[in-house]
Amino acid sequence: MPNSLVSGVNEFVQQLVQQPELMLCDDLIDLVLELGEEMTPALEATRQHPIRDQASQQSIEFVTALSYVRPDKYDQAIGMLEEIHQNSDSPINGYIARAIATCYFKKE
Repeated sequence: MPNSLVSGVNEFVQQLVQQPELMLCDDLIDLVLELGEEMTPALEATRQHPIRDQASQQSIEFVTALSYVRPDKYDQAIGMLEEIHQNSDSPINGYIARAIATCYFKKE
């Protein structure tokens, strides 16, 4: 995968995740839900290229996990989200907790 694609995906994800209001989390989740299955391969490929900036890497991990929020992948999404949540004290932990709750709600 060319570095420009990795950089482009990383930049896009940073813009999504760095929104100032947690209420935008629902919009982010809805967007990724709509495009999730189509986004997952590009996000997984980007995830395989470690990013030096921890916040950027965590954002990629978060949006990749969100891309798995669909009926046949809820457990995978929950596992990824819980791992991210346990391994950080990031400013996006509110997003992560909300995404985990969304997964459990949609799973039922």
